[in-house]
Amino acid sequence: METTSLLDAKGLSISESQKYLGGVSHQTLYRLIRAKVLQTYKVGRRRFVYLDSLNNYVENNREE
Repeated sequence: METTSLLDAKGLSISESQKYLGGVSHQTLYRLIRAKVLQTYKVGRRRFVYLDSLNNYVENNREE
């Protein structure tokens, strides 16, 4: 059975998403989800954040 790396996945769990965004708090991540800045999906009771959504957020908030 092949293991999938985090970057091959369609989405990241809440804790993985927090780390991906540099260690933002649980509250900050859910604030972005409620504001529909980040798109999510659920599998059973678990919530995942689409990796494309995270990448778009990072790209749109990049400082130059």
